Amino acid sequence: MLLAPLKYLAIRHPFKFTWDFVYPGVATGFVLFAIYVFPKIANVFGTSDSYITGLTSILVVLGGFFVASLTLVATAPSTMLDTPLLGHPKITLGKSERELSRRAFLCYLFGYLSFSCFCLVMIGYFSTLLAPGLKESRLAQSHETLLELPFLAAYTYWVFQVFFATMVGLYYFSERLAKPDQKIERD
Repeated sequence: MLLAPLKYLAIRHPFKFTWDFVYPGVATGFVLFAIYVFPKIANVFGTSDSYITGLTSILVVLGGFFVASLTLVATAPSTMLDTPLLGHPKITLGKSERELSRRAFLCYLFGYLSFSCFCLVMIGYFSTLLAPGLKESRLAQSHETLLELPFLAAYTYWVFQVFFATMVGLYYFSERLAKPDQKIERD
């Protein structure tokens, strides 16, 4: 029940794998390269003006936006939102053959984004809280980069998943819902 927002990842669409996994992976690679090749760029775990703290402050704001968007989409009376998503092949959830409605897609999307923001804020907060103590531990002194790199890669990857999924949501709100279906089919 607590992981229900992760159902968004089970939506099947030909291009969805690219925007959910490939683009975030490439962006994460660029960021990690910049952080480790140019170490003066970012203080990763500091309590102020650090990489994690900066991302956390952005995610706090985005989390509220995503919850508001989810509320709007879930409760707005609209026959347009209840029509199936256009596309070939059909856009479905998991192995189901049932087409997703626009409302269902947006609810899954903004539910996932809300869940991700809350988790990333908590992980970011606890990482900055625990980082000073971990850096002084004997394990970290001998393997500091080995502990930091996997955490930073996973955190950055998830942040970029949120970023690219947000771009899909913004596209859908600003462009797709404004066009009639006949125009989309010809595009």
